[in-house]
Amino acid sequence: MKIMNVIRKKQVWIPVFILVILAGALIVYRFVFQTDNVEENSEQEVNTTTVRRGDIILSATGSGSLVAEEDVRLSFPTSGTAAFVNVQAGDSVKEGDILAALEDTESLEADLNVKELELLEAQQELEELELTTASTLGEAQLAVADAQDAYEDAQSALVLEGMVRCDDESLDAYYQQYIVYQEQLDELGESNDPQYYLDVIYPLEQLRNQAKASYDYCAGYTEYEIAASEAELILAEAELKEAQERLALLEENDGIDPDEWALAENKVKQAEIEYKAAVEDLEGATLVAPMDGTVMSVAGESGDSVDTGTFIVIADLSHPYIDFYVDETDMDMVAVGYEVEVYFDALEDQVFKGTVTQVDPALVTKNGYQVVHGTIILQAEMLEGKYLIEGMNASVDIIGGSAENALLVPVEALKDLGDGEYAVFVMDASGSPKLTAVEIGLMDYTYAEILSGLKQGDVVTTGIVETE
Repeated sequence: MKIMNVIRKKQVWIPVFILVILAGALIVYRFVFQTDNVEENSEQEVNTTTVRRGDIILSATGSGSLVAEEDVRLSFPTSGTAAFVNVQAGDSVKEGDILAALEDTESLEADLNVKELELLEAQQELEELELTTASTLGEAQLAVADAQDAYEDAQSALVLEGMVRCDDESLDAYYQQYIVYQEQLDELGESNDPQYYLDVIYPLEQLRNQAKASYDYCAGYTEYEIAASEAELILAEAELKEAQERLALLEENDGIDPDEWALAENKVKQAEIEYKAAVEDLEGATLVAPMDGTVMSVAGESGDSVDTGTFIVIADLSHPYIDFYVDETDMDMVAVGYEVEVYFDALEDQVFKGTVTQVDPALVTKNGYQVVHGTIILQAEMLEGKYLIEGMNASVDIIGGSAENALLVPVEALKDLGDGEYAVFVMDASGSPKLTAVEIGLMDYTYAEILSGLKQGDVVTTGIVETE
């Protein structure tokens, strides 16, 4: 006869000092007084039981629901009208089945043509950079020569403070002219006759002013001209340096500018991405099943207006798993690899075997309680021929430990000696109880597994019943 026991283990925390005092008192009582008490109560009836063999199972019970191993959500790339919809919720589909399609795809085709042209242009630009290396080097060399000439011209045109524009002879000639005209004006003096002023004095003033301007022009440069010539030289020097650096860069890279090459490459990559997206958009106008599975939902029918939201959901229910939750007090009974028995509410008297494959490292809150969450994979052979629907509720028994054909005694027979040590009173041949140390294994609320100290058929006490 096999005995099956399923429990939830509960932990009760007792202050350490109280536990030590109670344990000590219990040991003293059991060793010093209990044997005597049994003997002294010879007038009392002793309850006994026989050590037997059976099975013992420790488990944690929880709840869960069926979840598809994989699901995909299909949507159209643009809004439009559904040309046809070939499936409805509950249908089974195979990978590659055509499920639905948009009615108008002209805009998607036009966009694809544009992206294809942009990709070709970007590829051509990249190819041209590689094919025109010789001409690029030649242009760079010519640019250096032109910049050198411009720099030399700027050096020649540079003017400094104190430099004169004309030679001494010209400068002296302009100065003498100025003196002559000024002396003539001084001799004429001032006149109140307007006509005389216009006919004689004014022409001489003009000649004098012109001679003075010519002298000033030849005598030096303005501050603006000096600053402008210096700026022209600086600019020419910078342009020469830039041209020389570009030439050196091209010579080091076989006539290709690395920055231009990188930009051209990036342009090609970006064009490839956009072209690929356009291809996918056009292909996405027809929804195709990406895997075998069951249609979970369809958002419309033929002729309906559709947008870019999820239109069809497909789930793989051939390899489902269980999302489970157990009370936090049973966390020591839950671990990856533990065997599980699953009972679906909708499938009475059917037991599904599985294994815990994941246990979350932190407690989660469900219905206001702190619980342990994890997943269970069901054995594939037990799913054959079974019609399972995502979301089915189930109860789960997680097997934390089990022993088959083990020696068992009721927990009432155990005498806790403390420090994990136990003993039982075994009835000897004379019918007297004898305290015997035992080693126990698994223990639930009803039975304990005996590893050593007893044998099958031994009679042990489970308590004393007073008689009149």
